[in-house]
Amino acid sequence: MKKPNTEYYSSYPDQSLNRAKDLISNKGKPAKIVINDNGFLLEYPTGDFYQLGGFKVGYSGTGPDYARKFLNFIGFNYSEEDIENMSPPITLDLASIEVNIPKSSNNDIENLNPTEREKYAKDSKTPPNILEQLASLDDLQIALAIANNSSTPASALHFLNKKWYNYPSSPRFLWGHFINNPNCPGDLLREIVQNTSNPNTAKTAKNHRNFSS
Repeated sequence: MKKPNTEYYSSYPDQSLNRAKDLISNKGKPAKIVINDNGFLLEYPTGDFYQLGGFKVGYSGTGPDYARKFLNFIGFNYSEEDIENMSPPITLDLASIEVNIPKSSNNDIENLNPTEREKYAKDSKTPPNILEQLASLDDLQIALAIANNSSTPASALHFLNKKWYNYPSSPRFLWGHFINNPNCPGDLLREIVQNTSNPNTAKTAKNHRNFSS
C-alpha cells in the first residue's frame, strides 16, 4: 500500500544519490531511513516520505556501493562489508546522527515558489544555512517568518536587521520580532534598547536571556 505524501525518485542509484543530497539540503534531516527491497524510504516528521530507488544492500555491486555512499554522506560510517551483511527490511533511526547538510545555492532557493519559501522560513526544522539564504530574498513576509523562527541563527537576524533597517513604511519594524527570538544576540538587543522609542520593546529586550548591559 502506498504511503501518503510519498514521492518516488529515480531507480538509478547515481541519480538517487544526487536527488537525496538536494532533498536533505532543502528539507533537512529525516527522522528515519527504512531500507527495503525497493531502495531507501526517507521518513520525515512532517509525514512526508521519499522513496529513493537503486540503493541496494546484501551483496557487492553498484547499488550497494551507492547505498554506502549515501549512508556515509548522511552521517554513518559503513564499510563495504557492513553493506554486504545487511538484510532488509532495516530501519535506521537518525535521532542521534549528526547529518551532513550541504548548502543549497541561492538559485535553488530563488526557484522555490512563494508558498514553499514561506513554509521553509516558518519551519523550526529548516537548517540554519537555508534560513540564511532565505533571509537574502527581497520578501517581507519571508523576513517576518525568519525573524520569528526559533531556529534562525544570530547571523541571519543581523543580516535582516541591516537589510530592513530603513524599510520606508515602518523603520526598524523587525525589532519587535527579534526581541522574542531566543537566538537574538546580545549586541543586537543592546542596539534595540539604545535606539527604540518604544518602552515596551526596550523592556522586553532587557529581559531577554542574551541581554547584558
